[in-house]
Amino acid sequence: MGLRYETQLVGWMVTHRVATDAIRYSTMFVDKKFQRLGRGISLLSQSILRQVDSTVPYCLFAVAQENPAMLQFVHKHLEPYLIEVTNSYVAVKHLLNG
Repeated sequence: MGLRYETQLVGWMVTHRVATDAIRYSTMFVDKKFQRLGRGISLLSQSILRQVDSTVPYCLFAVAQENPAMLQFVHKHLEPYLIEVTNSYVAVKHLLNG
């Protein structure tokens, strides 16, 4: 789903089916100029409404730890409706050539 202002693309929500009964909400982006206007929440809610109208009952999504505003939104508004909330951790090691 895209968000356009005049002729420019200023935001998007990317979803894809990961199982016959589940959709993953993979990426949401809103240009900084439009972030405090609730446009990201509009993208999310419109995507959820489209899924509710479908036959796909489950969804998955992740929020980066570096995004405290979205973590707070999820905790306050979505968590009461979620079946499960988990944490994922990533470790990275850069290998040197030679």
